[in-house]
Amino acid sequence: MIHHFVIFILRCIPDWIKGKTRISKFLLKIFCLRNSDLIIALKSGHRLLVPNVKEPIAFSILISGVYEPDVLNVIKDNLSQGDIFVDVGANIGCFSIPLSTFVGLSGQIHSFEASPVISKYLQNNIQLNGLSNIFFNNMAVSDRDGLVSFYDAPIHKFGMGGLASVGFGSTLVEVPSICLDHYFQVPCKIKVLKIDVEGFEVCVLRGASKLLENNYVDLIIFEFLDWAEARVPNHRPGDSQRYLMDHGFQIWRLCDYLKGRKPLKNALETGGDMLVAKKVSYE
Repeated sequence: MIHHFVIFILRCIPDWIKGKTRISKFLLKIFCLRNSDLIIALKSGHRLLVPNVKEPIAFSILISGVYEPDVLNVIKDNLSQGDIFVDVGANIGCFSIPLSTFVGLSGQIHSFEASPVISKYLQNNIQLNGLSNIFFNNMAVSDRDGLVSFYDAPIHKFGMGGLASVGFGSTLVEVPSICLDHYFQVPCKIKVLKIDVEGFEVCVLRGASKLLENNYVDLIIFEFLDWAEARVPNHRPGDSQRYLMDHGFQIWRLCDYLKGRKPLKNALETGGDMLVAKKVSYE
């Protein structure tokens, strides 16, 4: 099929080549790769059904076979067979699906996606790959249980749905929400917690206060975006970091963590970055 040929060409271009994104978009236009459901193979050997190849998440997977490789590698390096990985804001499964191999059949992946539309793709991708160690949850994760308002993004921006509107045609729906403290009724060790919820990370963390206080979470990787966190009622940018610091965590920019540099002294309040948090050990 034509799209397999296009994908092969795109992945032959090294990621470090300047202009790969521009070349890739040109080739997609030339070959008229459709903006509808398409199954793409990951480098891990898994397959993902994506709704629109021009959306940033799907586009990255299409041209490279992986989404945010540095994030994926940090998570992989901290997982072993039998571990528990929690994916909050799992989207179509670009982390949950390939990481299923690293926790094995004795491990567990708990994937949460609030979007009623995108969660169907996540569920489909779990089934498509025949994975029995991923627990699918079509719900938001927050600091309270019940129903919450969720702004579902249009399909060409399917990675940007959240608890606050970003405009460009978002659809307001009500979705169930749960606290991680309540979801894990029997406390268990979470090896890695990944959070990407468009600015509402602090709400996820507040709903996991008992897990954090009792050292049930080893490592947290999460996104910081000043404009996104500014939308959270009664909060300000950097609150997710401050909350973790108050609970004894050190925080690194992802790039600094990978290079063994020192953690942040103060919470970031402007800009955006992927962050890594670990509990301070005094042993």
